[in-house]
Amino acid sequence: MVWNRSPARFDALEKAIASGPRSATWASTAAEVIDRCDVTFAMLSTPAAIKSVFHAGGALNAIAPGKALVDCSTLTTDDMRHTAAAVHARGGRFLEAPVSGSKVPAETGTLIFLCAGERALYDGVAPALDAMGKRAFFLGDEVGNGTKMKLIVNQIMGTTLAALAEGIALSEAIGISVNDLLEVLYVLSVSLLIGPVVAVLDVCWVVDAPTTANNVPTYFFIPEIRA
Repeated sequence: MVWNRSPARFDALEKAIASGPRSATWASTAAEVIDRCDVTFAMLSTPAAIKSVFHAGGALNAIAPGKALVDCSTLTTDDMRHTAAAVHARGGRFLEAPVSGSKVPAETGTLIFLCAGERALYDGVAPALDAMGKRAFFLGDEVGNGTKMKLIVNQIMGTTLAALAEGIALSEAIGISVNDLLEVLYVLSVSLLIGPVVAVLDVCWVVDAPTTANNVPTYFFIPEIRA
């Protein structure tokens, strides 16, 4: 069962899975998903979206004893703990599982889940995490640890991206081909620990194109670094 704030997104999902053995049912509200499913995976884009759907929107009112919520959003630690407390207050189970990865890893099932909370729930949803990602980490029973790890990773990626932008600007200013720079960085990545640079290149750079691939919009990324 699936719900999205943008109903048109369901059409794309339905087409994507049409050739497989599974099907999806559209729910009219987020609360309906929680009400009809034992485990609900949520991934909303911002803390404001979480507050709108879960709290002001009343979705968490559908939590009942034994029902589980796995929140894959990237929030602040306070937001994640607030959601966990609301779920626990209604007798539910909670796991935070923010993801490292953008549009392409989501489409190819290669996300990385950074989890914390109830270990038994983590173990129970492990097959689903394996289906959606290439690796899942359990970072302890303290809700917020997954978010902390995600924000650390994003800080490293953001710093790397800023350094890469400086290097590209310098290359252009002194007449060095940017494509040559990128090729050198790719070659160096074999022997040097600059994996984050290569990861950023894969996500953000289109060689010989005037614009970058918009897989990680800066209006999501910058607030996460500041957090």
